[in-house]
Amino acid sequence: CYNNGNENETLYYSTDGTPDINFTVEEEHFYQVDVNLFTGVLELTQTEGNIPPYDQIYFIDGTAGYSFTAMIKDALDPFLFRYGHYFGATGDFKFATANGSWENNYKATQPNAPYTDTSVEFVSGFDPDNKWALQASDVNKAYKICLDIRQGQERMLMSEFTPYEMIYMIGDATSAGWTLGDAIPMTATNDPYVFTWTGQLNAGELKFSCDKKDDWNGAWFMSAENGAAPTGEVEQALFIDKSSDACKAQYLDTAISGVDNKWKLTEAGTYTITLNQLEETISIVKQ
Repeated sequence: CYNNGNENETLYYSTDGTPDINFTVEEEHFYQVDVNLFTGVLELTQTEGNIPPYDQIYFIDGTAGYSFTAMIKDALDPFLFRYGHYFGATGDFKFATANGSWENNYKATQPNAPYTDTSVEFVSGFDPDNKWALQASDVNKAYKICLDIRQGQERMLMSEFTPYEMIYMIGDATSAGWTLGDAIPMTATNDPYVFTWTGQLNAGELKFSCDKKDDWNGAWFMSAENGAAPTGEVEQALFIDKSSDACKAQYLDTAISGVDNKWKLTEAGTYTITLNQLEETISIVKQ
């Protein structure tokens, strides 16, 4: 692989990946990357990029009095917004771009569209006011929703969610290390979506497997940012299923097979962890 082994922003080729020194991007921006393997020169040029039209999207829930709930911006793709919820009543829904606003909404393209209809229309005014509808056969179930707001490519992807029966801890912060077969099971609760665990952890890296697939290409809960320290509070986790074609298809510009984000614990000690697999949240709290 090529890295910054010369520490002068030129390319260094190593057959074993050492020294493992990354290049540093000083400013968040869209870049054109030019690499010359003959001269060993890497050049980054700032360019105009495709920026999402909105930083926040709200789920308007007609099954709950048309309440507005902030969705979660995806950690890998800023055009994707996510929401996990158990629906216990019939009703309709659409998506807002501002809390409490009925204008500039993302809506269905037909009245009472089934939740399997992926077509989306952005409506700047009030009409048409087409919405997706949950029928009696659709409710008393949990769903995960992904809204893609790419202009001209808008999609609403909604699917029923069945919780994993167990979540497992893996990483050198745990006693299992990186031996997936020894991954540490969490503790189930009365809520089928929530798992907890309390115990001793080392300083080191940590992530969570949903299925312990021995090829490592299964379902994972990872840190939203690789190498991030736990906040000690409820934070968003990144859920990806590397074995799922549906999950892969949500990401138009990202190959999730190469994503391997982990939390980095800087201190050993007793920790309490709570993970909600429907809402895709986690708290990792040092006691």
